[in-house]
Amino acid sequence: MSTRMDISLRARVEANFPLYTTSGKLTFSGALIRYFGDDRYAEGAVSKGWSDETAREYLIDYINTVLPAIKRVGTEIAIESFTNEIIERIHDEIKNIRPKAEEQRLAHYYRLVSRTYLSAVNGEGFIQRAYPDDYEEGKSKAVKKRGTRLLLKKSFGIEEEIKLVRWIKKLDMEKAKGEDIGLMLMFLFGIRNGEACGLTFGDIKDLPNGMKAFYIKQTTVAGSKTVRIGGKTKNAFRVIPIYPFACEILENRKTYMSSIISSDNSAEDKSKNVEKLFIANGNNITDNLSASDLSAAGKKLFNKILGYDSESDKRIIALTEDFSSKLRDAGIDEKDPTTYLFRRNFATHLGNLGMESRQIQYLIGHDIEEEGYQRSYFSSGDELESICSKMKKHPFQFIYDHIYFEDGKNHHHIENTYSFKHPGETVFIQVIANETYDNVRVKSSCDGLKGAAFSIPQMGDIRKTVNINEAVYGVYADAIAKENRKEKTALAHGKETNG
Repeated sequence: MSTRMDISLRARVEANFPLYTTSGKLTFSGALIRYFGDDRYAEGAVSKGWSDETAREYLIDYINTVLPAIKRVGTEIAIESFTNEIIERIHDEIKNIRPKAEEQRLAHYYRLVSRTYLSAVNGEGFIQRAYPDDYEEGKSKAVKKRGTRLLLKKSFGIEEEIKLVRWIKKLDMEKAKGEDIGLMLMFLFGIRNGEACGLTFGDIKDLPNGMKAFYIKQTTVAGSKTVRIGGKTKNAFRVIPIYPFACEILENRKTYMSSIISSDNSAEDKSKNVEKLFIANGNNITDNLSASDLSAAGKKLFNKILGYDSESDKRIIALTEDFSSKLRDAGIDEKDPTTYLFRRNFATHLGNLGMESRQIQYLIGHDIEEEGYQRSYFSSGDELESICSKMKKHPFQFIYDHIYFEDGKNHHHIENTYSFKHPGETVFIQVIANETYDNVRVKSSCDGLKGAAFSIPQMGDIRKTVNINEAVYGVYADAIAKENRKEKTALAHGKETNG
């Protein structure tokens, strides 16, 4: 049984949402109209099993939440072009529209998206690129219930981050492809793929505190390389501080790009042209990439550097293999990783760095939910300074400074051993506990240690917060040392690691 669409609500859909792209392809809205409850497609109808009352209620949910979310992602995206990444972006926009919705309610909206998409797969017969686990032997499983649950990976593991940073450190700015630069920007700064394609060297500005920052103000139109001012949402404009090592990389890239600009231009014109060049350029130096170019390149990068394979590697990454097998036995699988993982990973680090919720929402480009704060507050003044001070402590800078690279140049040894050459000299060592009231133990292997004295200061006000950066760096240091040993061993045997 399927239910026909309420005439008045159908009119609202047709009046507010495009049914076809400009090239004449069916959109999500068009598929909703076509397959909602037509008897010709009853078996795979969107409304199959719904009562008239339920159908009307759910259609209102489409109009007020689902369709506006899809409109934010892009009105020129044909439903046959939907991928897992596009679905994830739709889910994020649903969260933006309904920030206070509980998980159960969000899951309801997500199901509305999947029902329409899978109904369109049945009716149109196009290749299914989204929800691949609902597809088998070329036949849609739109009307078959699945027992497997999906675990969505939220961030990279430490070893994976180290491999990605090593990959960045190995990039030759004179040979790197635009796709490599774009993926680097997405990984380091959590920007959307369209935003990475729209960034120019002129978008890098100096801040009053001496740091540099990206001024995110434009993106590519969905499905094309066309750049437009603005972003996917009204919250897209933002200022993102740049790590020192990334400034050096970008400056090297800019110098190279400047060197290959036509020699017919004057020096002044060259400088002006460089500022207008896209950082992630296409095949032509003045050309840019599309969001889909970076999505495709990202899948190749995951497979090459991290060993992810969306076709054959269904393991749950960032978990131990033992735990992964237990999860699979329990019917839990992992969703194929996409470049959107860069944004989740970036947001995770912002939280670990002690960013306030409003600061995280600003840097990610989401609505700022805290009352009394406007987006303009974050592009200068105390809020920006607070963000900068926290970004300076980002683990990526720590990894870059300490990761082993080829012959070890720029490699800093991580040690906790101190040596003193002058007998009798006075040494002052300050030892700070990780948390208030933690016991501290000091050991020395020096037999001739004399006059050692320990002073325990009076306990003042108990701190309400704990600085975990050193503990985090310690974990990264251990992982880096392990990865460095692997790299050195591989190089000694004439091999090169994926990173």
